[in-house]
Amino acid sequence: MRTRNRILATVGALSVMWLMAAIGAIGQTPGDTMLTGRITAASGERMEGVTVSARQYGKTFTTSVFTDAEGEYYFPRLEEGKYNIWAQAIGYDAAITEGVTVRPSVHRQDVVLRPLASFEMQLRGDEWVASLPEETPQDRKMKEVFRMNCYGGCHSPAHALKDRYDERSWKLLIDKMSIISTPGTYPTNEDRNVAPVMHYFRDDLAAYLAKYRGPAPYALKIKTRPRPRGDETLAVYREYDSAVPGFGVPLYNDGGLWQLGPANKTDPKNLGPLRATLDAQGNPWFTGRGRSYRSVSKIDWKTGKVTNYKVTAEGSGAIESGGEIVSDAEGNVWTQIGDKLAKFDRDGKMELITIPDKATVLKAQAAYPANSSAAGKVRIWWDERHPVTCSNGLCESPPVSLWMYEPATGTWAVYDNPPAPDGMPAFSTPYNVTQIGDADGNGWWAQFGTDVIVKADGSVPGKVVSIKIPQRNNPAWALFTGDDRKIFEMMGGSDQHTRGRPDQHSIRMVGAGPGPTDSMWGMGWFSNDLIRVNIRTHELKVYKAPIPDCASYKAMVDPQGYVWNVCQSAEHFQKFDPKTETWLRYDMPTVNIEAHDMGVAPVLVDGRVRVVAPSWTNSKTIMMDVRTREDVAALKAAVQKASPR
Repeated sequence: MRTRNRILATVGALSVMWLMAAIGAIGQTPGDTMLTGRITAASGERMEGVTVSARQYGKTFTTSVFTDAEGEYYFPRLEEGKYNIWAQAIGYDAAITEGVTVRPSVHRQDVVLRPLASFEMQLRGDEWVASLPEETPQDRKMKEVFRMNCYGGCHSPAHALKDRYDERSWKLLIDKMSIISTPGTYPTNEDRNVAPVMHYFRDDLAAYLAKYRGPAPYALKIKTRPRPRGDETLAVYREYDSAVPGFGVPLYNDGGLWQLGPANKTDPKNLGPLRATLDAQGNPWFTGRGRSYRSVSKIDWKTGKVTNYKVTAEGSGAIESGGEIVSDAEGNVWTQIGDKLAKFDRDGKMELITIPDKATVLKAQAAYPANSSAAGKVRIWWDERHPVTCSNGLCESPPVSLWMYEPATGTWAVYDNPPAPDGMPAFSTPYNVTQIGDADGNGWWAQFGTDVIVKADGSVPGKVVSIKIPQRNNPAWALFTGDDRKIFEMMGGSDQHTRGRPDQHSIRMVGAGPGPTDSMWGMGWFSNDLIRVNIRTHELKVYKAPIPDCASYKAMVDPQGYVWNVCQSAEHFQKFDPKTETWLRYDMPTVNIEAHDMGVAPVLVDGRVRVVAPSWTNSKTIMMDVRTREDVAALKAAVQKASPR
């Protein structure tokens, strides 16, 4: 009880700090403080990969680093001021120090972490799934049903499994989840068609969950992944509050203290940044849904100041939400807002570009010469959205067109999304596509639920090529026969989320640059495999990711040629080296992030790769720099020089 009270008190203190910053109550003078220390276990063991976070009073962001093999941590140089400092590792009680005055030179904060008897609330989504038993074929089957469905409405498995319910209550929850909308809120249409798979397996799934997550005690064999090691400890995070006072979970639980568990998703006020990118100066930008006070926002990465941009709808005057957001090689930021394409230049100036009539564009592009060179040209691609239409319980997505805009010439083009191949009765709509295309000026998108990637030929307006991804090798698919297998082919529910079979990858969003690459990359939502498609030969290669149940939306290439994705259900970035075919994992300081996108800075920022992800459930924008070993060695030398032992 004492630990919980201390954690809640710290959350309250953070909330006060956040509000004070929002009204400009506190100003700080830049200092030259080196914050360092050593983390040990109660047994005396030096602990590598522990997350250490610091939040200055009056600021709107938290900085986090990780301990090295000696248990030592080194923050980037901080401003002088008063801080809350806390250290966390799964399985241990959070060590919290409040109101620490940090002055110039060196401040050392050593910490001892003590084990927790019960630490289920700290678990990340992939760890929950790994811990679900597979004792019988029926267990394995229901675990696969859970994998294929939970991510649609609740997204992170942690949100669904942190609590215990009896079988009747699980049935009621599954009934709700079968008609739940993606934001985690209930639909207003009483006749909303249920998701067939969840409805069909409801009783068996409820029995399985009640057995292992019911009121009767069952000791799960918790399977946690190892803490970060080696180069994985070089990450530095800044997590920015991305809501104004009165909105969002920073007022009570922002996921930063793991023992409180995942934040509440069912309150629409908590749904913050949905998409994010970085400009050439390294500043994060984000868009969201359901906000009435902004369309697009920019964060000054040094101060945390948020600048909101508003675009109002003609007629109603309502503020419209921005869509997917990307940055080009020239450092401009792009998004679609209503019927406008919005461009923000390097100075943050917004330009709204009217999207022309489709018939006019089609007539003009018919006169374009074929095989004209598109390589190296900045092009913006996005999908034209239409509402899903439902009749007599059956819902259909109308045909979707993909648009291209070339800023240098003012050229527009339209490409029709091809139907799914024969024998693939699944959704053939793109899942969200706004991007800058590949190095040859082509556009790409994935047909979510069909395992088809589509290429829009940048040299031949209107020409598309469908590329079928090899079938996923999932042994669990053999557990389903007869009607148990056929049910996966049926449509229904709120939208195309979680539509697919256990033998599919189901890529959501593909990506190329801004870095150098000859390929388009995408992560399987269900398979967690990384799929590579050569942009010229269309040669395919599939790489197995090291951690299952990642649930990734997007893959991108950084300026050094490494491929990145963010795991929204497993709270980490993954970095893939195409040359060595090796992976690195960078854990995040926050649980239940539900990142629906990610961004990569188009250039190195201070010589380092910088990535960003939106935390939808926690109203945060999460930015990460990757330090070098030389960076840390220089800080360590400066600390030793200033305060020799």
